[in-house]
Amino acid sequence: DNLLCVLEGSKHVVLFPPSETHHLYPRPAWDASANHSRANLFEPEVFPKTILARRTSVHLEKGDSLYIPQGWWHCVDSGVKKDGTPGPSRTVAVNFWFQANPWPKHMEKYYLRSLFAAQVRACKEEILKETAANAVDARAAAEKEDKKEREDKMEEVGEEELEEEQKGHLSSKSVVGKALLIEEEGMETIRSRIHALLYATPSAVASAVRYMYM
Repeated sequence: DNLLCVLEGSKHVVLFPPSETHHLYPRPAWDASANHSRANLFEPEVFPKTILARRTSVHLEKGDSLYIPQGWWHCVDSGVKKDGTPGPSRTVAVNFWFQANPWPKHMEKYYLRSLFAAQVRACKEEILKETAANAVDARAAAEKEDKKEREDKMEEVGEEELEEEQKGHLSSKSVVGKALLIEEEGMETIRSRIHALLYATPSAVASAVRYMYM
């Protein structure tokens, strides 16, 4: 939870309850900012569902404070008057963050989204570790194969001729290229596993998550 206090200037705040999430274009759970929205309230033609979202608008002046519950979407604009025209050129505010009721009824969708986002992050970390290990193994295997090829070639043409032939270009096995291929395969695995999380989760949870993110 947050307590927003204006020390100087002004702020205009638009609040949306968690129940309006499906109208606010939330970023996907695998995004770095899963608790943020993609919507711009000043572009309703681009984000038409935002028009349907229930909201509360609050104007804060110097000395005013506003309680913002955890999980409530909010859009904050500084330096404007109550009628939306330009206001004070400087605004100073302080936020006080604290933990209130750990699981209120109206927060269920918010916590579901948060839990799903945490699951996706854990899945990505696991796959990235596997991908890194596979890339190391692929590099080692490619280097071993290159070494064997070099030894075979040396027996055929001799060391001096082989050195001259390979001068100025990369190994024919492209060790780096193999490692990059493994990494790309890993990213595709991430995408497919996230898709599985959305569509192979127990039906009740999956339906709720798809409803909030699609």
